[in-house]
Amino acid sequence: MVIAGTEGYTESADSLIARYESVSFAEKYESVFHLMPEKISDVLDIGAGTGVDAAWFAAAGHRVLAVESTDRLRDSAEAIHPSPLIEWVADSLPDLRKLISLGQSFDLVLLTAVWMHLTQQERQKASPHCSRLMELCSCRFGMDLFQKISECSKYQPTKQPCLPNEKV
Repeated sequence: MVIAGTEGYTESADSLIARYESVSFAEKYESVFHLMPEKISDVLDIGAGTGVDAAWFAAAGHRVLAVESTDRLRDSAEAIHPSPLIEWVADSLPDLRKLISLGQSFDLVLLTAVWMHLTQQERQKASPHCSRLMELCSCRFGMDLFQKISECSKYQPTKQPCLPNEKV
């Protein structure tokens, strides 16, 4: 079964893997690198793709739960970036059923190049799930959770105040 928003990922896996692996973590996150956790943290990478980000966090000693819905990308990621600090889960937004059933919470939740694949309705469904997965007093950095896809390129990133985790 192909999950909405991931159409074509399996068929394009080889070219996507090459493309994703060609961009370094530091390059990708240059503007927000100073926000990355310094202390060992529990990191959730939703839409982990080839595992580049998960591998960077694991190399820094963080524990990572990497979620990827596309079997071909997830299998390749496990082969390219093997690490005892990375656990892989096949799951997807907006429901995250497997992930939520684990009952874990995370210091950092990463959704890189993922949110734009969701419709407004899917975002409204996914947002409380993502919120539930965050440790209390987590900080959110990025666009408005309900911003229209067409507005994504216009957003100015702002660090949201650190508030106790609340329902969205």
